[in-house]
Parts: sequence; C-alpha cells; structure tokens
Amino acid sequence: MRKKLQKITECLTAGVVLLLALAAVTGLVMRKNYIKRVQPFYDQTEDFDVLFFGTSHVENGIFPMELWEDHGIVSYNLGTSGQQLGTIYWYMKNALEYQKPKLVVIDCYWLNSNAKASSDFGIIQELMDVVPLSALKLQAISDLLVDPEMERRAETDHTINLKERRAEPLLWGYYTYHDRWDELGQDDFALKFSTEKGAVLQPEVAASDLVARIPREQKLEKDTVAMGYVRKMIEECQAQNIEVLLTYLPFAANEQRQEEANTVYQLAAEYDVKYINFLEEDVVNYQTDFRENNNENGHLNASGARKVTDYLGRYIRENYEIGDQRQNPVYADWNDDYAEYAMFKENTLKNLKDLNQYLMLLADKNYDIIIEWDPSGILQDEMRRNLLANLGVDAEKVTDATGFSTIKEAGAAVDYAEEIYDSREAVSDSQSDFQGSRDGEKELLTSLGTFRAVPVEDGGYMVYRNEKELYTVSAEQSASADIRIVVCDKDTMQVVDRAEFSIAEQSVRK
Repeated sequence: MRKKLQKITECLTAGVVLLLALAAVTGLVMRKNYIKRVQPFYDQTEDFDVLFFGTSHVENGIFPMELWEDHGIVSYNLGTSGQQLGTIYWYMKNALEYQKPKLVVIDCYWLNSNAKASSDFGIIQELMDVVPLSALKLQAISDLLVDPEMERRAETDHTINLKERRAEPLLWGYYTYHDRWDELGQDDFALKFSTEKGAVLQPEVAASDLVARIPREQKLEKDTVAMGYVRKMIEECQAQNIEVLLTYLPFAANEQRQEEANTVYQLAAEYDVKYINFLEEDVVNYQTDFRENNNENGHLNASGARKVTDYLGRYIRENYEIGDQRQNPVYADWNDDYAEYAMFKENTLKNLKDLNQYLMLLADKNYDIIIEWDPSGILQDEMRRNLLANLGVDAEKVTDATGFSTIKEAGAAVDYAEEIYDSREAVSDSQSDFQGSRDGEKELLTSLGTFRAVPVEDGGYMVYRNEKELYTVSAEQSASADIRIVVCDKDTMQVVDRAEFSIAEQSVRK
C-alpha cells in the first residue's frame, strides 16, 4: 500500500511539474502586445475610478496618465484594437470581476456591426490571452465562437477561416504559439510593461478631410448585434451601480459612421445615461490631430488624444462624483508612474526624425518651447503652418525678420522676436570673457523669461534664460539648420530635448 501511495504521489508531483513547465513555456512563447498594455490593470490592488472601453479609437484616443496629472482621475484604458462590441462586452464583464469603478465609458464605434467578434482570429486570441481563466472566460468563448454573421461573411471572404475559430487556442496559448521560438526577442524574456495605463500614443500626423454633417435624425434603420451588446454593457453596469458615459470619438466620419453616432442618442435616452458625440464637438483640429486621412476608421494622434482626454477629464469632474486623488496617499505610486510616463514621452520625442511628427508631439502643455528659425522656408508648407498654429503660432505675426520665438505651455503665450544672436555683431575682444561680455549680445524679454546669447570660442554662441545657461550652438550648427527647437519642462525649466531640422533633408540632428 505504501509503495502504491508513493507511486501515486510521484505521478502527481510529475504532473504538477509538467503543468508548471508548460505554463512557463506558454508564457514565454505567447505574443505580448496585450499583456504589456493590460497586465498592470490586473496587478493594481487600489480602486480605479474610471474604465474606458472601445476599439482602437479609445486605445489611441484617451490618455489615463494625462487625466491623472491634470485632474487626479485614476483610470485605465481598456480599448482593444480591431475588436467588435460583442467581444468588448465580455472584456468589460471580466474587468468588472476585478474592479468596481464609479464610471465606465463606452465608445460606440462599429455600432452598425452584426458580428460578435473580429474576422481576424489572431486579434481575438491576443485579447483572450490576457484574460485569466475563469467560468466567465468560458462563457465568453462559448458565445463569441457562435457568430452567424462571421459564417455568412466566410461564404464570400476566403480570408476568414472558420476552422481555426475554435476554443482550444483561446484557452491554451501554447496550442498556437508553440512554433514562435525563432521569433522570440528581448521582450519575451524581460517583459517591460507599458507606462501609458493601456493607451497607445500615435506619433504620426496627417490632414483629415471633414465630411458634411448629416441630420441628427438620420440613424441606423435596424437594430444590430452590436447595439444589443451595448445595451447589455449598460445594463450590467447599472446592475452594479456603476455609472455609464457613452461616447463616439472624433474622426472624419462618413455618412454610415455618422448614422452610428446619431443612433447612440437613442441608446443614451433609453437608459438615461449621458452621451458625448465628439463628431458634433469642436474639440480637435482635423488638419493636425489625426494619424491618417481615413473617413472609415480614422485614429487620433497624440495631439488629438490630449485634447479629447482634457475634454473628458473636465466633463467627468463636472458631471460625476469622482474626486481628485492626487493628494491621496493610497495612490502615491501613481506619481512615480507619471514620472515614468513623462520619460516615455521624452524618449518618443527624442527618437523622432520627422519635423512634422516632432511639431505635432510638441502640442503638450507640459512643455515650454524655444525656437530659432527661418520662417520664410518653414511656413511655405501647409502642414507645417497648421502644426505651428496648433502650438499657438500666428503666421500673421511672423515677419521675414523673425528668427526667435518662445511658446509657453503649447500655446498659452507665444512671443516673436528677431534672431537672438548675430555673429556679425560680435567683436573679437569678447572672446576673452564670453559670459561677462555684452558685445554682440541681445536681450529678449518673453513670457518664458529673459533670453540672451553670448559668443563662444568656436564661433558659436551660448543661450541664457534668466541668466542661467540653457543651450549652446556651435558655429557649424548655427549655419546648418533651418529650425532649431529646444524643449523644456515647464515646471523645472530643464531641457527635455534639443533638435535641429533641415527642410531639404527632413532629418533631425542632435
């Protein structure tokens, strides 16, 4: 009997070891896109006040860390790229097993769809990979795999493989990822979680064409599967005493998408919840705030997302009982999280090589900006003019003599002056005492303080702000750039980044 028990114990031990090994290997070979973004949500023990749900419009369009910095709102972005509202419903249900927020925000893009889940099964799997195994997950898989609309589409769309749409890959990732060994990289072995609380910053920029607005009365003609799931989402939240805010985030929406947005008014009235139709709000700039020109599925870039985020932050604080948590010691670690997020933004800025993208990312009220430039060349391009206007620069106030400008907090105040330094005015005697001499110097009084430049030994010059050294320009640099941009933290006045661009080359030199 003792030997039998020993064998049973050994078999059970071996089984447990095997399962642990398989779990470890599965975790290694799984794709990490969603895990990097979403795992911090599951790891947080403190309460979230607001959760955001929707498609990539939400993923790209709302920045929780900006809500924290500006409004003290503790939130998480659970937007999911490419997912249908049926999938988002189950994702929300799962999230509410871990958190009980005061407010859930649901974006209603794709309201006209009759599909439960994406036609791209890989996208569904990546989302399900991050959802912990539970009875609810089994319910979700059972529901989403019975999708009559997807079966109908598969009759004509041969990219949809119904045979791969099975439960096994959604329950056990190794089933799909066992052959990823050749793709493994550093992230697979030392995973670094996103600092954006689920959001995804987009640095691209494109002008987007506004489409004529249709009457608000023009709606979807029939109920859809997606509408049914939005109703279920609202009902689930209301059953748990969670308030709901419906949104339709902005893009250059065609007529069909505008009908979706108009139909949400009906849903909001049906359940007595608030609704923000951003298509009807003057919040974003369609010439600067999108990453692509697409009337079917346009996405906000970082500039547009900050504007939408700020609007939502003010709206939430004014319309819901959600307080400012910035002084709450329970959330003290969020200040550390924000410091990491600020560093992430700085690194993103430093890695950009495209002038238009760089100007777009400067639309950030946490930055003060100093520009030395030749406006005659810079302002010839319509996109650059629009991006500078997005920072508060008024082209009517810029003259051929303008060579130096300062921008306080992304447009709160803008100053224009002649160039800060002219090498022709410097005299040779000044080389003996660069900082002490006033020969060849100009003092410029701006909203960011008093600036002056003094010559240095190599023929360049050093720029001071309020008598504190700010940056140095060599003689070679002085002659090579069409625009020189110095970005400073608005609170510390420390230099965040310094970049020079040549219009002809469209490249940045640090």
